[in-house]
Amino acid sequence: MIIRSASWKASQAEKKRQARRALCQERGYNIGTHLKENAERNRGRASPKIKEYYKKRVHKYEEFLIEERKMPKGYKIGEGHPAPILQELKAFFCWLIESTKGKISLDRRPTMNTVLVRAQGFIPGFFLETGNKIPQEVKDLYHWIEYELVERHVLSTITKPKYNFKLSNYERAIITLWASNDFFFIYKRRRDQFHFLTLLSLCTGARVSSLAPALENQRGRGLCYKEKPCILPILEIVYDNTQKHIQLVLFRADDAPWSDGGLINILSRITETPIIQYK
Repeated sequence: MIIRSASWKASQAEKKRQARRALCQERGYNIGTHLKENAERNRGRASPKIKEYYKKRVHKYEEFLIEERKMPKGYKIGEGHPAPILQELKAFFCWLIESTKGKISLDRRPTMNTVLVRAQGFIPGFFLETGNKIPQEVKDLYHWIEYELVERHVLSTITKPKYNFKLSNYERAIITLWASNDFFFIYKRRRDQFHFLTLLSLCTGARVSSLAPALENQRGRGLCYKEKPCILPILEIVYDNTQKHIQLVLFRADDAPWSDGGLINILSRITETPIIQYK
């Protein structure tokens, strides 16, 4: 084993420092370039999409200030705007309740859950827009919305009923799709798509986005399909290793009767269990 001297190690360390110094100069590094940005604290860990949603809640407060506090038209809340006190927050949400049209409550006001969600979005949105937190009034505001306004019958706790999709509902929908007369012309491909999406919704617990993402996230993700001519109409799922997503390949023939072909175990390769098969 070769033993290096201390002078040799020092010379090697100096060469590495010079190499790093030259690389910084080549890339134009300057310690004061982002000094101001580095001094700012991160305002929350939410995604940019969620932050934009929070900021939209603050726009209603701007409208409240213009309508009720006589601020000039076009007034905007910006950096350093003072945080409202609890009395001001209650006045704002009272105005918001009376100026918002509900959908399911009898008095056409928004429900307690709706107003509470708006409040939970307004608090972080105000911090994102102004940099000022509303720390002490948050719990009192939430309690006031969730309990006091309900006790005073200003807000209702009514919720949308949940209709469970049972086996009889599924069978009735599929029989109607394939056996009943149509009020308007339905393409053969649409029937397969409806059948597939119904099974997909049931097998994923109605979380269709787990396999079929939202429109803005569709590129390179989720379950896609493409058409190819074939003798018999067949649905097949193929995993594309290059794109790292599942691809649904749809084979169909215009002259093939739908009673002889159709959906063939379209989810069996995902769930490892056969779902349904038509022959």
